[in-house]
Amino acid sequence: MDTASSSKPETSLLLNSLPKELPAEFLKDITDGFSPKRQLGRGAFGTVYRGTLTDGTEIAVKKIGSGSLVTPDKQFQNEVGNLMAVRHDNIVKLVGYCYEMKKTVVEHNGKYIIADTVDSLLCYEYMRMGSLENHIFAPSTLDWATRFKIIKGICQDFGLSRLFGAEQTRMHTLNVVGAHGYMAPEYLYRGEISTQLDIYSLGLLIIEITTGERNPRSKDDMSARNLVENVRQSWTIEHIVSKYSSLDANSLQQLKVCIEIGLQCVETDRKKRPPIEHIVNKLDGRLWDKQ
Repeated sequence: MDTASSSKPETSLLLNSLPKELPAEFLKDITDGFSPKRQLGRGAFGTVYRGTLTDGTEIAVKKIGSGSLVTPDKQFQNEVGNLMAVRHDNIVKLVGYCYEMKKTVVEHNGKYIIADTVDSLLCYEYMRMGSLENHIFAPSTLDWATRFKIIKGICQDFGLSRLFGAEQTRMHTLNVVGAHGYMAPEYLYRGEISTQLDIYSLGLLIIEITTGERNPRSKDDMSARNLVENVRQSWTIEHIVSKYSSLDANSLQQLKVCIEIGLQCVETDRKKRPPIEHIVNKLDGRLWDKQ
């Protein structure tokens, strides 16, 4: 996830004039053949590279991992269209994409055959401040006011919860794919998808930003239960007051609320997780007097 900035770099005229559907060869060229030296990060669904246009403008090129699901062309383009339509200060702008079918010779059961493969890539504005995780963990210069602003910004426009709204019929998948350490237990073990799925991931992110403690993202702890239990036991009001003795009463209340929200979001029982509207209201202070 990229940090939002009040002074985003200006988008170049070349970037604005680029066709939205970009050739795979073009994206390969501007990333030096997807060179490891240009790698910005790696996630469950692909690897991100820094691409440089002819006028020096940089963009982030996400190459969808070969192990991820291949989305049909029409569905992929519809999803890209939705992403391009999004305009929000806390969401990195999608500026282009690539979806190219090609024939490739592969080995199958001891024989070489010609198979259809797909190059799927997404292109985003390049954020010079880098990933959020570059700033929130110790040693960090972020004060509490900045951390709280980041948390509120993330929650004001968030994922599946905003798209689905109220609870709907659950879905299931046999293809469990996601970032290590951020998967809700019901998704990890049962392939269950619902509106509370990304609330779990949001809760872990809130916990990380609030405490400055890193989710280890271990294959042995895909739901980060060790981090959750550590925060549940250690981050008491006494610990908060002791660690942040310089904060005023209002800031301490904000911090306490963020810990509470984070822990509610990562409840093992998905039905106990709060809806995004409740989280936003609580962060705005509208529910504090009801505690």
